[in-house]
Amino acid sequence: MLAVSLAASTRRAFDQQGTGPLFYLLGQEQEVIDSAVAVYQQYFNDLTGNGLAADIDQVVTDPDARVPLVFLCATAGIDIEGAADAIVLGDDDAAVDADAADADADLSGGDSDT
Repeated sequence: MLAVSLAASTRRAFDQQGTGPLFYLLGQEQEVIDSAVAVYQQYFNDLTGNGLAADIDQVVTDPDARVPLVFLCATAGIDIEGAADAIVLGDDDAAVDADAADADADLSGGDSDT
């Protein structure tokens, strides 16, 4: 039921060029986001007719609003324009942790796992 409400609220907000419900949707757990996107596609796909990602690109054109939106959409797996270029911090954090472990191993002259 939450997914239906989120999808409906997001679509309704698009009529007024609003993004609040979209940001709220993107702040949910991945399972809820996936369900809301599927519901949007099935029942509320009447703006561009090409799904939520295309509707986001159609409605959200303000560069200041798009910066955080691109990141949130990339994190949620929603492919809006610019999302492919967004950096997902979780992947970078893992690389930084691995580099730090390697540096520790080099300094101690041994394996970083010991």
